[in-house]
Order: sequence, then structure tokens, then C-alpha cells
Amino acid sequence: MCGICGIVHFSDNAIDSSILERANNTMSSRGPDGCGIKIIDNVGLAHRRLSIIDIASGQQPLSNEDETIWITFNGEIYNYLTLKVELIKLGHIFRTNSDTEVIVHLYESFGKDCIRKLDGMFAFSIYDKTKNRLLLARDRLGKKPLVYSKCDDNFIFASELQALASFPSFNKELNPQTIHDFLSFTHIPAPLTIYKNAFKLQPGHYLELDIASEQINIGRYWKSDFSTKSDISFNDAKIELKRLLRNAAQKRLMSEVPLGCFVSGGLDSAVVTALMSECLKGDLSTFTIGFDDPQYDERHYAQTVADHFKTNHHVRKVTPSDFSVLEKIIKNFGEPFADASMIPTAQLAGFARENITVALSGDGGDEFFGGYYRYSVFRYAQALNIIPQKLRKTFADSITKILSKSGDERKFSGKVRRVLSLIKEDGVSRYFDMLNKTDESLKYTIYGDKLRSIPIINPSINYLKELSESLTSCDSIERLMELDIYSYLPNDILTKVDIASMSSSLEVRSPLLDYDVIDFLAKLPISFKNTLTTRKRLLIETFRDDLPKEIYARKKMGFGVPVGRWIRNEWKEKSRELLLGSEISKHGYFKSSEVEKIFKAHLDEKQDYSYLLFSLMVMELWYRKFINN
Repeated sequence: MCGICGIVHFSDNAIDSSILERANNTMSSRGPDGCGIKIIDNVGLAHRRLSIIDIASGQQPLSNEDETIWITFNGEIYNYLTLKVELIKLGHIFRTNSDTEVIVHLYESFGKDCIRKLDGMFAFSIYDKTKNRLLLARDRLGKKPLVYSKCDDNFIFASELQALASFPSFNKELNPQTIHDFLSFTHIPAPLTIYKNAFKLQPGHYLELDIASEQINIGRYWKSDFSTKSDISFNDAKIELKRLLRNAAQKRLMSEVPLGCFVSGGLDSAVVTALMSECLKGDLSTFTIGFDDPQYDERHYAQTVADHFKTNHHVRKVTPSDFSVLEKIIKNFGEPFADASMIPTAQLAGFARENITVALSGDGGDEFFGGYYRYSVFRYAQALNIIPQKLRKTFADSITKILSKSGDERKFSGKVRRVLSLIKEDGVSRYFDMLNKTDESLKYTIYGDKLRSIPIINPSINYLKELSESLTSCDSIERLMELDIYSYLPNDILTKVDIASMSSSLEVRSPLLDYDVIDFLAKLPISFKNTLTTRKRLLIETFRDDLPKEIYARKKMGFGVPVGRWIRNEWKEKSRELLLGSEISKHGYFKSSEVEKIFKAHLDEKQDYSYLLFSLMVMELWYRKFINN
């Protein structure tokens, strides 16, 4: 696990190694164990290293024997030993034991098609000196990030936006559309970034740069197919799933450094703990954090899992309202990101890093097994489609008026308000309403002159509508799961986990996101995963005999934090300073007077504006760090 960056000059001007070094050093937490820079003519590659495999000889950038192909690589390739045997048979000679060198030789034999042969999480760049081309690639689901920008006379790329922003030629003009989308989703959907001229390479995609012509070609090499279904029985599916997950966990134990497992107390992490415990014969370290607030504390359930599998369990109570954690992690995201669970995720990663360098997690279980509460809500809402939409809207609006507006989303009134809002819509509009954190009209209320002067800011729902056109499933609930796989999972969950963990130099691996597991699940009927009464049906039934009943029978809790309450209490003065003394508002992006009204209404508990206020606070912290410094 590492950090990578690089630059290509389209002119004959020499590359300044100090500029490349500075960009590389912004990502020091991604690779504290070493760094490397290589300049080949008008191409510069850089690397920060977190040593996991081949600690002795895995330095990068790395080349083939005649130095015509160079790579800088971030990630882990789980099938590299199998690939290495095949490549040796083809006549390739290896100088290291690293998975990085396998990619180099694989590229020599197969060109960009080598990407399809890789099983792992990765983002890399290969410079082919003979063809004068640069190849960028990102893993199928987007576990490892990769961003890029083409300026007037160069092309730059990096693992993190903060590295791109450090290049002198980088254009920091903001993209107003992504500010609008950020307030909708609390993250910025790929391929866009907060910057107008910087982009994320999307999961399952590659980018080829022809350096001579300066032409960029972006292609997709992977997409999951939910259209074709298997006729396998439910019992046989249970057997096959357990086999696939055992293999997935086993290959993710590949490491020359200490590893362990995150345990939240939920089903997904308990399954991963069960798999790891079996593979390691019980010699397993597990990690969990707890909070004072019982509504968000899961230590009891995590301890139940640890006791069941007799793990070496580590527990720490933390204060997620510690504002310094948020201030520290903002710079690593490089753009506004306001999923508040990033705070405890970063604290858990920092705690685990005191003992281990690699952690396995249960990420992906909700998207692929149908675990999100919103899938069930959507299913129930569909049943009301027999009622004309106009009548549904009238009914929902009348009930909403009598509900409390001040409670957070985990309380009864908050959940009922969310369900009622869904009744009014249909299809993608219904799902967008479920995900949208700030009403479209409210956004325009707080926009300043800079945002109001933009001729067209597209409604954020257009992003989901465009994605939905390429979905493959015929089932309405499975289409939501598929939509999340290409949007919420990579843009929010995996981004959060990568940045939060790598800020503490911790690598996180996710067995539930194994490609063989995903391809298998895509071919199963939705009834195996999500029904009217059961979520994660197949996962629960597969591991029912392996887990304590208290774990698989409990309600989903989620890794949340009470941001709304903090803004009214622990964060009150800090929130006031950020929101009412806002630099981004002074520069014309938001109206301070309207933000102040919303802030006051939230403090007086007239309405819960926690999503919007937290998003604005995050944006202000980011703006001060990267724009107004």
C-alpha cells in the first residue's frame, strides 16, 4: 500500500525533481517506509512506500530489464505468485519478489490487457518508453484512488488531490457543479472533483496518454453483470459462498507485517472475523472503538464476537467529537468530503495502527447482499405505487407537517419523515430523495453571487439518472444495489476507508469485495439476498452456525456519529466561527446571512440541519487549507 504521483511534460523542458518530490511528500502518510523518484526524459514518476510484501527489495519506481517500461504502483495483487509462475514459463526473469514487478512483465506480454488478469486492489501508472505512452489503471471497484489533470503543457496524476494541488501548474479553479453535488451527497461523485480541471479515474477503467499527440483515451475493462441469473439452489449457493469467502480471506492474509481485523459488532465484520479466525487457527487480533453515547456504541456486540472466536481483542473508548481529528483528516481527502463516520473510522485506524499494519474489514456487505435499510424502505414504498402520485404527495405532506423537525435521522420522527418523502416520488427520483442530504431549493437559498451567476448547475439527480441507464439488473431493488456499487460504494465508503486508514499508514483489505465473490453474487436472484422481511439473507444463513445469534439477529446500527448534537453543544463555538466567519462565503460562494439563519434554527432545535451545516463546515476547512492559505 503506497502513494503514487507523476508528471509528463509535453514540451522539451526538463522536469524539476524538487517539484515531483514536494508532491510526493504530501502523501507521506501513505508511505512512511520509503520514497523514490525516477525521471525518464520528459516523464517523472514518484512513489511513497508502505512496506507489506518483499520488504527487502520492493522499492519503486521499478522497471523491466532494459528500462523501457517503468511503473509506480499502489495496492496489493493477491494472485501475483500464480501470475509470476506463468510469466517465468513465458521467459520473463525476475529480480524481486514483489507484486509490482509482476505487473511490469505482465504488461510486456499483454499490454493494457494485463489489467484484466490482476486480482487485487490497485492504482498504477506504467510508462512505455518505446511507445511513448503512459497507462493509468484503477481496480474494478475503486478501492485505491487515482486522480489526474491535463494542463497546458503537462499531464499530472496522483493518489491524492492534495498532491495534484501542490504542482505549480495545477489550476485551482473550482467546479460549481461539484459544490452543488457535494451538498446533495456529502461527497463529490466521480469522475469530477472539486477542481474544474482535475478528474478521478473511475473504478474498472484505464487511461492511455499518447504523449506525442497529447491525446487521452479512457476505457472500461470491467463491469459486473446482473442480467444473467444462475439456477443454483439456495443451499448450494450457501456452500459456494462460504468456499469463495474462505478463499477471499485466505489470500488477503498475504503479508510480511502484523495484521488484524476491525470488529464493529455488525454482521459483516463478524463474518470476516469468523473467516480470519479459521484461516489463522484462532491467532487473531481484533480492534474496536467505543463511544459514551449508547445510541452509537457497539462495544458490547464487538466483545461478543471477540469472545466467541477467542481473539486477542483491543478496545478503546474515543471521543469522536474531538474536532482536531476532523481538521487533520480534511487535508488527506483533498476536496470536501462530509460523511461524518470518517471521524471514528480515522480514530479506529489510528488505534489499530499502534499494533498492526494491515487490517481486514467487512466493507461491501450491504451493497452486494442487500443490507441497507433504504432498500427495504424502497420496497415498501413501491407497494404504494397503486395510489396516484398526487394523492401520495398530499398524504405525505400532511403527516410531515405534524412531525418534529428537530430530531436526528436515527430517531423515530426522522425515519418517518424520510419514508414519507419517498412516497411522493417514483423510480430514480425516489431513490435520489432517499440519498439527497439537502433540498435543491434550500441550496439555492444559501448560494452567493459566484454560484448564482453560473448559467446552468444541473440537478444532482442527473448523476443517478445517467448511471441508471447502464444498469443490467431487471429487479428494481437489485438495480438500487447495482447503482450503489458504481456510486455510493466507491465515492463514499471506499474513499472514506482508504483516506481515513492511510492517514495513519494502515492498509485495509475487504474480503467481501473479492471479484470472484462479486461475480457469483451478481448471478444470484434477488430473493437470495433481499426479501420483504429479510436483508442479507444469504450471508446470514451461510454463517448462522458460525456466529452468535446475538450478532446475526440484531438490527443494523451503522457507524454513525451525532453531528447534529455536537453542532449544538461540543462544536458550537467552532461551528459558529467556521459558518459565520466563513472565508468561502466572503469570496461569494455562499450567503452568510442565510447560513446564519439556518445555523440559528438548528441551535434552537426548530429543524435538524446537521447534514448541511456539517458539509459547509467541512467545505470551509478545506477552503482555508487549499484555496485561501
